Amino acid sequence: MRIPPHFQLPNWQRFFAGVAIGAIISWLVFLYMFGVLQEKQVSMIERQQKEIFKLNNDIKIWQDDYRELNEKNKKQLTLQEIIIDITAHEKFNLDQNSIIFIQEEIRKELSSLLAKDIETVYKNSTLLEKSIENKPFTINEKSYRVRIKKIGYFTTLYIHGTIEIVK
Repeated sequence: MRIPPHFQLPNWQRFFAGVAIGAIISWLVFLYMFGVLQEKQVSMIERQQKEIFKLNNDIKIWQDDYRELNEKNKKQLTLQEIIIDITAHEKFNLDQNSIIFIQEEIRKELSSLLAKDIETVYKNSTLLEKSIENKPFTINEKSYRVRIKKIGYFTTLYIHGTIEIVK
């Protein structure tokens, strides 16, 4: 079989030349358009990655703040300290050491309440009052009792009481 000699016919030569030039031009146009679109895609991806990184940092900061606030709130909602104020000790001629002794004994009695939820402590307030009021304190061979006048509940338990002689 013989290949026809197209090189002798100018119409066929123009056709194949046009196909070759058209293929080259279309390939160049394709490469240009593909390159421009890819560059746009790459720049958009880089911008989105920066935005994602920034948003992830913001999320991390918010989560850290949220955890810190939760810890702070947990700490604020527990009983952390017990302050005891005792008055009316002057009429019984009690010195400051005796008052400090009574305060420390009451603190020892209530030490189990530290780090407890304030709501739990408040629910057991009658038991708390009775346990303090019914405990006698012996100082200089005399028994004294603390009568509670006021109790304040917050992160610190404030107890204000007066001293009475046990009869």
